Amino acid sequence: MAKSTTSDDDFLASLRRQNAASPGSATAEERSGAKAGASTSRMVLNKPPVVESKLTGEQLYERDQLREEQQQVAQSEESNSDRPADGSLQDITIGKIVTNPRYQTRIRLSEPHVEDLCKTFRATGQGDPIKVRYVNGIYELLRGHHRLEAAKRLGWPSIKAVVCILSDRDALRDSMLGNSSRLDETDYERALNFQRYLDEGFAKNQGELGEAFGCTQGRVSQIMTMLDLPKAILDLLDGYPSLITYRGCKVIKDLLKDHPEHESIIVESVQRLIDKKDESSIKQWVEQMVHLKASKAPGNTVEPHVIPNGTGIVRFQTKIKRRQIIVDLKDNLDDPADIERRVQDLLKAIPEPSREAE
Repeated sequence: MAKSTTSDDDFLASLRRQNAASPGSATAEERSGAKAGASTSRMVLNKPPVVESKLTGEQLYERDQLREEQQQVAQSEESNSDRPADGSLQDITIGKIVTNPRYQTRIRLSEPHVEDLCKTFRATGQGDPIKVRYVNGIYELLRGHHRLEAAKRLGWPSIKAVVCILSDRDALRDSMLGNSSRLDETDYERALNFQRYLDEGFAKNQGELGEAFGCTQGRVSQIMTMLDLPKAILDLLDGYPSLITYRGCKVIKDLLKDHPEHESIIVESVQRLIDKKDESSIKQWVEQMVHLKASKAPGNTVEPHVIPNGTGIVRFQTKIKRRQIIVDLKDNLDDPADIERRVQDLLKAIPEPSREAE
């Protein structure tokens, strides 16, 4: 068998010529000539005229890069004819719209908001369009999750949308900035959005975050403190992001500072909010539970004092509870009204405490 005389360098050179002659890098006239002579001049990549196993690692990398560029050009040629104009307003079939978790900044949809939108859509129509990104023949939702859900529930076949042509990174930035302006976004969702914006490298610090989202650095700092709460509370917020605001977060942090040994009680106080309790009740409830637990601790239990009659039978039993003295009458023959008068006379006879220290 005759040995191939085509060298490795000749093969790479032919790939370069073919890549340079692709429609993405040639003029219209050159592309027309290239198509006319395609049957005689274009190489068939799946039947290379060389022994590729002899290519060096560097040459193999260059070959793969050239082939990838050719595939991108081919995809571009195929999709350009069907691609919608960037920024165009269109009626899009709802079945062609998909949600991408990467561009979803909310944790869950607000059911009341969806219901309100359904009523509005029935009465006046859609109003503001949603925003989608066109990629590979489908439309990825960037903004308008509630509006899309409302349209689905109403059985609409299509929905008005602004179509954008964006890279993955630009689409992510757009969705994060756009969804942060929602009125129904919770403080916890906003905190997660801020942190992700930092993690993605869109901002270097809280000052740049404030500039990007149109708020002060102080506001950014307030919101992001929510991410410093104990994991058990963050787990609750992952399921119920509206449980507390950043103000409730401040109360919780103060309680954790004052009662570090009672974190479980503080976590329970947040869990109570799932049953529609108001976050303003957190502090009072926690302090009550802490006091109750302390009163039941070993060594802190106050035993009742027993006062017997002359025969040794218990006549009275007294017990101190916080600032109260409880007297329990054990003998049914004693008149409660008479005993109360005697106690009152006894209390009046007690000298007042010195108030010099005040």
